[in-house]
Amino acid sequence: RIQGGCGCVAQLKSPLLVLLFSAITRKAICDKLAASSLRKLLTMRSAWVMRSVAAGRPSTMTTAGLQRTYFATAHSRSQVAAGPGENKSWMLNLLGYYGAESTRLRNAESVFQTCVDQSSKKAWLTRGRVVNDFRPRHALLLAHVWLVHKRLLADGESGKLMQEAIFDLMWEDTSMRIRSMGINELSVNKNLSEVQKYSFPLLVAYDQAMALPTKVEREDHLGAASWRNLWMADANLTVEHCMEMAAYLNREHEALQNLDGEAFYEGR
Repeated sequence: RIQGGCGCVAQLKSPLLVLLFSAITRKAICDKLAASSLRKLLTMRSAWVMRSVAAGRPSTMTTAGLQRTYFATAHSRSQVAAGPGENKSWMLNLLGYYGAESTRLRNAESVFQTCVDQSSKKAWLTRGRVVNDFRPRHALLLAHVWLVHKRLLADGESGKLMQEAIFDLMWEDTSMRIRSMGINELSVNKNLSEVQKYSFPLLVAYDQAMALPTKVEREDHLGAASWRNLWMADANLTVEHCMEMAAYLNREHEALQNLDGEAFYEGR
């Protein structure tokens, strides 16, 4: 029973209401703490990555590790707050941890992190000859997100929602990378819009390439799109080098189409 008035006090007579009130209160506190922790972790990750890139060494602090820390911390908080004798799995279910949206967001984070890990390998800077600048590195990440996007097209409405979640993560990650370059906060959205202006044409170019009827035509157009965006139309780059990237994209596209759904959504 809730008694009104200024500074009203809730008098909960039913044990079930007490339990529900406690669960809701814990969820609000945990969500607030978790969101704050995630923002700090993403900021730390972006700053670390940019310092590592500037020093010419691969980053050892990945979003995957930070996300694992974040979820472990959030899970730990819910366990500590649950109290003795309560069912932890039941409590997580009550708080929506196993709900469709929550599961989709965790899957999106796993898949996006796989893209980040793959595009952050040192081989891209050495053997791949990708210049260690913002735009080429962004184009490399975008190519892997595009591969995931093509795989999700076959999954209907659930795939569409997953795509939206992954792209949201990518733009948030892009904003963090922009901030880590020392860009004034008031100019972050403007710079993000500029990045999006050259990101979407690259996605369209890849889509058009994959729509061509033969493998030779697809790889020719994939190689040309990569040369323009990944290597910034470098005249010193050989055709064979671009075609190697085209073959990689074509091969990974086919592999993802045949990948088991469970493994894909877990980011394996």
